[in-house]
Amino acid sequence: HLGKVQGHISYVRGTVFDRPSEKENTYRIFLSAQAAKTPTGWLPVKGKVLVYVKKERCDLDIAHGDVLIIKGRPKEVQSPQNPHEFDYKAYLARQNIYHQLFTRPEGIAVMGNGSLSTIEAWTTNLRSQGAQLIREGVTSEREQEIALALTLGLREELGADIKQAYAASGAIHVLAISGLHVGIIYAVVLGAFGFMQKKRGGRWVFCLTLIAVLWAYALLTGLSPSVLRAVIMFSFLALAQASGRQTNVYNTLAASAFVMLFFDPSVLFSVGFQLSYLAVVGIFFFYPKLYERWTFKSMLANKLWQLTCVSLAAQLATFPLSLYYFHQFPVYFFLANLVVIPGAFLAVSAGLGLFLFQFYDPIAQLFGQLLTYSLQAMNWLIFRIEKLPYHLISEIYITGPQVLCILGAIFSTTIFLYYRKRTYFWCATLFIAVNFFLAILRQHRVDQQEKAIFYAVNQATAVDFIKGDKAVFIGSNGEKGELDYHIRPHRLASGIKDVDFVALDQEQVKPWFPLSFAGKRYLFIRRPLSHYTSERIHTDYLILCENSVNSLEEVTGLFDFENLIIDGSNSWFTTDQLISEAKQMNFCYHTTKRQGALLIEEN
Repeated sequence: HLGKVQGHISYVRGTVFDRPSEKENTYRIFLSAQAAKTPTGWLPVKGKVLVYVKKERCDLDIAHGDVLIIKGRPKEVQSPQNPHEFDYKAYLARQNIYHQLFTRPEGIAVMGNGSLSTIEAWTTNLRSQGAQLIREGVTSEREQEIALALTLGLREELGADIKQAYAASGAIHVLAISGLHVGIIYAVVLGAFGFMQKKRGGRWVFCLTLIAVLWAYALLTGLSPSVLRAVIMFSFLALAQASGRQTNVYNTLAASAFVMLFFDPSVLFSVGFQLSYLAVVGIFFFYPKLYERWTFKSMLANKLWQLTCVSLAAQLATFPLSLYYFHQFPVYFFLANLVVIPGAFLAVSAGLGLFLFQFYDPIAQLFGQLLTYSLQAMNWLIFRIEKLPYHLISEIYITGPQVLCILGAIFSTTIFLYYRKRTYFWCATLFIAVNFFLAILRQHRVDQQEKAIFYAVNQATAVDFIKGDKAVFIGSNGEKGELDYHIRPHRLASGIKDVDFVALDQEQVKPWFPLSFAGKRYLFIRRPLSHYTSERIHTDYLILCENSVNSLEEVTGLFDFENLIIDGSNSWFTTDQLISEAKQMNFCYHTTKRQGALLIEEN
């Protein structure tokens, strides 16, 4: 394995095992390593590497299956350096990826195309052809991006504004291929070939036709966990129906989960897998109980009520886990689903028509226009829902035990209302009481907390001084998105509601910035100290920022300090030089670049 190779690796040879994707500043390539060059020569290796190629003027012409030789040394994926930050290392490890490599286009040589399996080659080619058809058939750029995600599962090109609008309105699930899309394919096949079931032996013919179409669609869309779950479940249902046996949907769902986990146990930790199964369980469990409460004579009203019940059922089961992972709740999710479910049905059907009639241009153009107009209408409504007042409740934080308590309370309450048994009432009451106790305990901890945290943010100073639910943020430079990525999770977990910002780069007479907090003195050096004299100043923590100090001799004559902090705004060269001097002088030091965030708790 790459992680066991002794010696310095200078080149890696391997095969691209997934479709390369394009990011804002880089291309991302998934490489299955086969050999590595060391000082002793080429060695056979195995292991997956995530390769990032810096964007330059020319486009990167690399495809799934290409054999590459890449200059560079794979390094282990770094663990998160800030508390509660997204654990990207664990996320990749669940996909058996433990190394990453950064390079430029000139550091890559394409040696040819590897031996893809017949199915892989067929699906890759078909997916590329489908993407090209959509780009030709859908003229507007925004609708083109959504069409690629909706029909083929290609989400890389989705713009940030689209993701934000769909997430805020509660319709983001429609942009990821899932059971909804597989259900649409099922409905189309049923409408086209359902007549077969009336003939002798026709049930088995229809069953095999349906299974073949569903699995072809799963291969076409990349075999994502949500698609696999839905296809396996529909396959079991089709087989049971063809054999004339009654089915239990929960057993069928459990069987599909068992098959997926048998082949890939790590999929259990996929957020999509968890939400997908919870949504289906919620629909099966809650939908009949909700739908039976009211009936409407009007067919249109009845259909709208059905869609609303499906949306409510899925949301009831998934919203605790959604709060846990995404910390927000879309208020108008039921309105969004009334729009996107019919819109997705029309768009997916039009996309299938575009693929099937590509050989006859007039009909293909007609389906392309239908796909464009349906997506334009859906987008217009979704963006209007996003503009509604109070459309999103954000900054919500709950713990894992609270997720279980909320789910237990929801299911217990529903069973009690349906069967009127006291046991379920007391179960629901117990879940609610435990959840309130956990919330009160957490709030007590928030009220008592008093701490300073120096975040590990590259090329930026970022410090929170936290007391209760309030924080004072000391910062400089840094992109807002990057700061949010590193800082926001800890603030959510700490229950911070109000943040005051103090910019270090504001003009001041002295090159340092003093601050007192919880009986401790902090002093930030933010500009060079050359030609500056003063009486010796004592501080508990001396923080060096923005390459203001090149040698510790510059500060030892001016300051007495107990702890030295070298933050992320310093360059790697300056940081390493200061670390070397601090070791020689026996200073107690911490560098966020090398050691990650520093948390100083007073209580």
